Amino acid sequence: MVDPERGGRLASLRIGGVEILGRGVPGGGAPEAWFDGCFPMAPFAGRLTGDRVTYGGVSHALPRPSAGVEAAHGVVDRVPWEVREASPRRVRLRAELARPWPFGGWAEQEIELRETGIELVLRCGNEEREMPVSLGYHPWFAREAAGERARLRFAPEARFAPLAPGLFGEPVPGRTSADASRRTAADASGRAASPDPAPGSRDDSFLHTGDPEIAWGALRVTLVSSSDVWHVFDAQEPAFCVEPLTAAPDGLRPERTRIVGPGAPAELRFGLRWDS
Repeated sequence: MVDPERGGRLASLRIGGVEILGRGVPGGGAPEAWFDGCFPMAPFAGRLTGDRVTYGGVSHALPRPSAGVEAAHGVVDRVPWEVREASPRRVRLRAELARPWPFGGWAEQEIELRETGIELVLRCGNEEREMPVSLGYHPWFAREAAGERARLRFAPEARFAPLAPGLFGEPVPGRTSADASRRTAADASGRAASPDPAPGSRDDSFLHTGDPEIAWGALRVTLVSSSDVWHVFDAQEPAFCVEPLTAAPDGLRPERTRIVGPGAPAELRFGLRWDS
């Protein structure tokens, strides 16, 4: 079920009558919209350093969603999306990028239900000017479904070095928390990375060229993305997140951002696939 009024999110996804999307526990003053379903993140995904975006030599402040909570997850997660096309299995939605985003532009989604999966496509562009963009989807998955505990199969190639909560440096190649052993490494700037976090405590971004898999007993769902950056948050009990991103959080940094302009939008494809 798609909810256009609540940020164009996928509010429910049942496979054989089993709900696999979950709900996290809101806290810290963060918007409740950040804690359920699968919502699009545009024109930036994750947190921003200093709540600012800089482009063309000009720095713009983005207001925090609430006191003590950093600017994060874009500006379309809590606004209504316009339904442009709709059928029993496919919907196309659009949201205009308004203030506080300083550049204008638009975001569009196409969501299509198939026999063995669901495909989501998120695009973001601007027909008037160039602007920086990073995109993502933020799905919450249920810890338990049909009486079975979720198991995540995920063996990434590298972990982005944590700099501060929700902000990351460059990826550190080598063994990750998916392996039995743990390691300490340094990122490209020489800053030491903390030991890879164990499952159950992760709020981390990874490079992973494979397809993560989540299983609840015999029910298995494979996650596919057009990008190789994934963020895993599994520090809550009711639900956990495995998020495809075009860039690690703080994705509007010059070395990470995608520059879009007239006729040249950015795109992220995200699919959830299961056996029929």
